[in-house]
Amino acid sequence: MTVESFLSLLGEEVVNVYEESILLFSTVPSSRNLGFLDSSASSISVTAAGQDLTIYQSPTLLSSTRRGGTTGAVLWKITPIFAEWICDKHNILFAHGVLTTSSSVLELGGGSAAVLALTLGTRVGKYYHSDQEYVMKLAQKNLGENLPETIKSPSKRRGKVTKTTGHIPNISTISLDWETDDIRYHPALQAGTLFSAVIACDTIYNEALIKPFVETCIDACSLSRSNTESNIAPAVTIVAQELRSPEVFENWLETFQKAFHTYRIPDDHLIPSLRSTSGYSVHVGILRSGLERS
Repeated sequence: MTVESFLSLLGEEVVNVYEESILLFSTVPSSRNLGFLDSSASSISVTAAGQDLTIYQSPTLLSSTRRGGTTGAVLWKITPIFAEWICDKHNILFAHGVLTTSSSVLELGGGSAAVLALTLGTRVGKYYHSDQEYVMKLAQKNLGENLPETIKSPSKRRGKVTKTTGHIPNISTISLDWETDDIRYHPALQAGTLFSAVIACDTIYNEALIKPFVETCIDACSLSRSNTESNIAPAVTIVAQELRSPEVFENWLETFQKAFHTYRIPDDHLIPSLRSTSGYSVHVGILRSGLERS
């Protein structure tokens, strides 16, 4: 299977931002909150991709006036739903070889909950959970409390959980600020790191962060694009989001589309709770030729 065969199942490339917005927002349920699962609880129990997890949060940090945002302090409700979908072995990404047990995946804006690292991270070859420094301590706590004992191992390198037995992958947490850091030269990444996929789950809600977010996606995908080996498949960027504001969505899509060939995963390839009629969307992007930043 190839990325091209996967894309052929998604239908037409998204070319009209406003048509896409109208199509999606015409089915959004009328009663929506911001999207937190339970922003007042210091810990919550969730089941994601068949795993029972206890997730620790920081309501105090969420309500603080910290410069640079605080939304990573709690779990967003789309994340367990997205985890259930993407971790299924019949998922379109695994079924068509876009993701495999040897894939290297970068998550942007993973937050303190680290739910995708705990679920998808145990099904691929290497998983990088990234967000700003302020969430790292709590993310490490959630990884430490929820990973099976067989895959937890102390490490001298800060912010890293490594495998000990079996085929369980390495899961690394890295501090990454889209506005100030360049993923291509990040000190926490090994030389020659290539990503099979870049994932962002519900990071599109602040218009000021759209440009640096897309630039970070470009840079992460450029690592694979710049590799001279012909057998290296292009990285696929997967953006899942709750549909809240048409204006923010259109701003993101217009910016993203300039850099990426963009497709939306059709509802018939999603689980019912993630379909557009539930108020969510999942788009994928392939970096356009010549878009690598110098």
